[in-house]
Amino acid sequence: MKLVSLAVIFSLGLAVDAACSNPRVRSEWHQLSSSQKSSFVSACAALAKRPVSGQTSDPSTMSWHDFVQTHSRNAFWAHGNAQFYPYHRAMMWQFEEAIISTGLWPSSTGVPYFDWSAMSQNWWTSDIFSDQYFGSATSTHADSCVTNGAFRRGVYNVAADLDNHRGVTSGDLTCLRRNAPPAALTDATTITSSLNANSYLQFTSQDPNHYYDETNYHADGHGVLGGGGTSDMSNPSVSPNDPVFWLHHGFVDKYWWRWQNICPFYKQDYGGVLSRADDPISDGTRTATSKLSLDSWPFTASQMLNTQGNTLCYTYSKSAGDLAAPSATCPSFTPEPEVAKSATTPTTSLNAAQNDASDLWIQKLLIGMVAPLPLKGFGSNPVVGTGTVKPTVPTGTVDSVNAGSEDVIIMGRDNSTSSDLVDNSTAASNTTTIVLAGSSNSSAVLNVTSLINSTLNSNLTDSVSASVNLTTNVSFENVTALPAPNTYNDTMNEDGTVTVSFTNANYTIEIPANHTIKYVFNSHVGTIGPDGKPHRFFVSMDIVPYEPNPEAPTDVEIGQDPCYLAYPPEPQEAWVTHMGMNYPRVISIHNSVKSKIDAYNAANCNGVISPSSMLNQNYTRRDGSLF
Repeated sequence: MKLVSLAVIFSLGLAVDAACSNPRVRSEWHQLSSSQKSSFVSACAALAKRPVSGQTSDPSTMSWHDFVQTHSRNAFWAHGNAQFYPYHRAMMWQFEEAIISTGLWPSSTGVPYFDWSAMSQNWWTSDIFSDQYFGSATSTHADSCVTNGAFRRGVYNVAADLDNHRGVTSGDLTCLRRNAPPAALTDATTITSSLNANSYLQFTSQDPNHYYDETNYHADGHGVLGGGGTSDMSNPSVSPNDPVFWLHHGFVDKYWWRWQNICPFYKQDYGGVLSRADDPISDGTRTATSKLSLDSWPFTASQMLNTQGNTLCYTYSKSAGDLAAPSATCPSFTPEPEVAKSATTPTTSLNAAQNDASDLWIQKLLIGMVAPLPLKGFGSNPVVGTGTVKPTVPTGTVDSVNAGSEDVIIMGRDNSTSSDLVDNSTAASNTTTIVLAGSSNSSAVLNVTSLINSTLNSNLTDSVSASVNLTTNVSFENVTALPAPNTYNDTMNEDGTVTVSFTNANYTIEIPANHTIKYVFNSHVGTIGPDGKPHRFFVSMDIVPYEPNPEAPTDVEIGQDPCYLAYPPEPQEAWVTHMGMNYPRVISIHNSVKSKIDAYNAANCNGVISPSSMLNQNYTRRDGSLF
C-alpha cells in the first residue's frame, strides 16, 4: 500500500557543489598514522579542558561539555524523526571546527570515523580502546569508570548533568563510564543491504510501507560500544561524554553520505516529520522541510544536505566496510539552491518534552545490549482531563523536571505530537468514548510496519497515513492496511480490569485492575498503577518467529569460524519490560536480524565476504590456532 500523499512531507534542498573545491577528507581511524591518532587524541583532550561557553554558534570557543549538554538538552527533538541525520551532521561539523580550533589538528583534515562494521566480530581489539588513546572497552572499576587512556578517571570529568539525564546517582559521579564486553556488532553485509531506499522517507524509516533500517546499526553502536548499564555511550542523551561517540557518529554520517552518493537526487532529498508540532524549529506543524532551522545549531537542514556545498566541505575515505551498494534507478530532478540561514541564535529549548529520546531510538538500542539503562521519570503531578484532546503535553505525563523522587523512570516515548495525547476523563458510566486526535478523517489508514512504536502524522493532512505497530505473524516486507481507530472505549469489567477498544480497528488493550489510565496511543496505553508508578500496556501480538535456516550453522560464537558471523546479543525480557517497551516487537526485529546473519553464514564464504570475516584478518580462533 502506498501513502496517499507524499508531497506534503517532501522538500528539495541544495543542488550543486558550488563553493567546495578542496574538501577535507575524513579518514577511517585505522587509516591514520600513529602520530595522527595521537594528535587527534590530544585535540580532544584540549577541547575537554576548555570552559563551557554556553553557546553553539562559535565552535572556536565551544568546549567538549558544550556539545554534551547541547545534545542532552535536545535529545528528544534530534532522534527518531526527519531531523536525526542533519542534526548530527551539523553537530559533527561544529565539533570538527572546534577540534581544528585547538591548533592540534590540521585545518585541511577532517575528524576520523570508526568503521566498526568491518570488524563487527572483534571491534574491541581496535587500538581505539587502548591506554595510548581512548582507554579500554571494558572496565574492572566498581563504577565502570575508564581507568586508562586520555579520558581516564582523575584526568577527565564528564559534563555537568544539568538536566538530570545521565541517571547516575551513586558512586563516582564524575568519571567517564564504559564497560563493553565482547559482543557482535551489526556487520557491513547487513548495513549495506539497507542502502536500497529510494527516498529519504524510506531511508529514515518514515515511510510506513518500508523499513530500511532493520539493521539497528546506530543504536547498536551506542549500546554495544558502551556496554549498557550506566555507561555514558549507551545513554541517548549524554553519550557525547565518551570520545567514542564522535568516531561512531562519523560512521553514522558516512552511512547517510554513502546513500546520498548513490544518486545525485539523494543529495537534495529531505522531508518527513518532526517529533512534535511544538518543536522549537517547527512552523506550527510536524512537517519537516529543508528550509527549517535545525535544533541547537546555526544552520538550516538544507545547508546540511550536501557535504560539498556552500556550507560544508568534506568527504569520506573508502573503508573496508564499503561493500557495493544495491543498484538503483536514479530519478530526474531540478536542482534547487542551498537555503542559507540568517544570522540568528540557534534554536534550543528547555521545556520538559525533550527529556526523553524516542522509542524508535531506544527500542532499537535494546537489540544490541542486555543491561538496564538509567531512565527518566514521569512527573508527579496528576492529569486532570475532560475527555478532550489537550493542545500540549498533559502535566505529569512526561516531565522529568517536575518528577517526584519516587517516580519510576521511563526512557521510551512515541514519535507523536502533543495533540496525539488523549486525556482520560472521569466517566459517569462504565464505558467512555473519546475522540483520538489526528484521525478525524474516516478514510485515514493504519499501515502495519516494523516500526517499533506508532508515528501518527496528524499535523500534516488528513490524507497522510499513520503507522502503528500492530500485527501478528507478518514479515517486515509485507504490510497490511488496517482502518484507523479514531475513537476508543474504556470498559470496566466485573473483575475490575479495563478493556480499551478502538471503534474502527479490531484490537483491544487489556489493563489490570486498579490502574488509572493517563494517556492512550494507538500502540499502547499508559497508566499509573496501584504502586503509584507508571506502566505501559500494549496490544497483544505474537512474536514474529525466528525460523532457523537449515543450511546455516547453529550456536555460532565470535571467532569460531572464518566464514561465520555471530548474532548480536538478545535483549532480556525483564529489562525490556522494565523499560516500558513492547517485548514482542523488540524480539521480532531481533529475529529478523538473526535471519539475515543465517543467510550469510549459510553461504559459507561463497559470494560476498564480510570484511569482518577472519579470512581477512590475522586473528586466532578461540582455541589459539590461526585461520
